[in-house]
Amino acid sequence: MKMRNILFICLDSVRFDTFQAAEARNMKAVGPLKKVHAVACCTVPAIIAYLSGITPIGSGRLDLFRRGSKQRYEWAPKSFTELGWATAWLSSNPALLQLDSNLSGGFRRHFKHFNSMRYLKKFIRDGFIVHVDGLGPGHFSATPEIVADVEEIMMMEEGRSVFMAILEMDTHRPYNFKGGQHDLDPKDPEKNFRNQVRAIEFFDDFFPRIVNKFKGKGKTDVIITADHGELFGPVYWSHDPNSTHLRFDSKLFEIPFIVGELA
Repeated sequence: MKMRNILFICLDSVRFDTFQAAEARNMKAVGPLKKVHAVACCTVPAIIAYLSGITPIGSGRLDLFRRGSKQRYEWAPKSFTELGWATAWLSSNPALLQLDSNLSGGFRRHFKHFNSMRYLKKFIRDGFIVHVDGLGPGHFSATPEIVADVEEIMMMEEGRSVFMAILEMDTHRPYNFKGGQHDLDPKDPEKNFRNQVRAIEFFDDFFPRIVNKFKGKGKTDVIITADHGELFGPVYWSHDPNSTHLRFDSKLFEIPFIVGELA
């Protein structure tokens, strides 16, 4: 059987319209951009759905990773492990670490490479966010570390199929991009929109360094989407269900979807 890989990239909180507006030539070159709808308006249920093969609404796919009917809606890290693939989770999102703790390691169990806590430890010392070289003071981007880990994992797993899931956090508030980090400004919705666009473009500059590690290593399916959208004002969204700012809006569910293939 010819070697096959899957690279799944989820851009945290990215709306369809900000992705559409972004000059993200590298990601957009993977395949046609489609507007789909998220299965949830917050991260944890969306990621659980995706890793179970459930697709964004309107994607046109029956199984996100096209494993076949026997594995459809099974936990993807487990099914790929059983097929002999190497599996990897790369993200600095603390919500999935909390979920993993609540499940006594159940989330990470079938990931051979589970790189998450060490990203947070690298960038937080004594309760303060520290400087990342070249990105400006107070910058909290784990993306350079993730890129390095992709290279290391692909070298380590030479000759083996790889299922890799990356939950990218630069696009989540506070938005990271070269030269700064900016949280939502309650007085300026247009600025918030632009900042997420800049964060998407920031990650897009790293994107070729990720996909290049898969080139020449068999067929690779590349899937790019988001877990949910964001509200920039005057109505805002809070992840806290007890918050008085809890609001629902279509922009929380309109997300991008791109599928392509690397030879």
